[in-house]
Amino acid sequence: MMSGVTRVLVADDVRDSADTLAALLGTSGFDARAVYDGRDAVTVAGMWHPDGALLDLSLPGLSGYEVAREFRRMYGQKIRLVAYTGWGSSSDRDRCIEAGFDGFLVKPADPEQLLRVMGQARAELVRKSMDNGVRQLRRQIDLGRSLLEHCDLARPERAEQIRAFLERALAACRDGLPAIAANADERRELEGGLADLERRIAASRSPPR
Repeated sequence: MMSGVTRVLVADDVRDSADTLAALLGTSGFDARAVYDGRDAVTVAGMWHPDGALLDLSLPGLSGYEVAREFRRMYGQKIRLVAYTGWGSSSDRDRCIEAGFDGFLVKPADPEQLLRVMGQARAELVRKSMDNGVRQLRRQIDLGRSLLEHCDLARPERAEQIRAFLERALAACRDGLPAIAANADERRELEGGLADLERRIAASRSPPR
């Protein structure tokens, strides 16, 4: 089984969920793309060649089980497959094993648990996300601002999920900030960007006056 997962395809028919999960993986060092249909998952995978996939089981077009079997046919053991579903019975797990999944997560999964099941420890994820230095962290801050804008449009429970994901991603960024080779001005800029995001997350939880 492949351990060095770098490119993850996220498939979930709930767009907010798929986009948020892909963004979480992106801020943690993975190259991630979101799709919302089982047939689209197979099509995109054929062009993009991911080495990991996070699949909802109740996808339209093709079910997550069918997509997993097709990915195994396409890539054999060179892809890590993780089921992400609201179905958590032992029979569901057995069906996932039969379909070729490597991992199984029940919604809503803890973000760190999600990252671990993709095959890497948190320390390695933090290191990877900081390897690109100042430019990468700026990109993560910009992505966080973009995700916060989705909170205004999302349902309340989905908005809170986005905030929780962002808080954990920001914690990982802060953990890795001391290791970034940045000058004093850049470091102040990055620390200010993270602090601004934290304030905006808190403010987004406050009811309008």
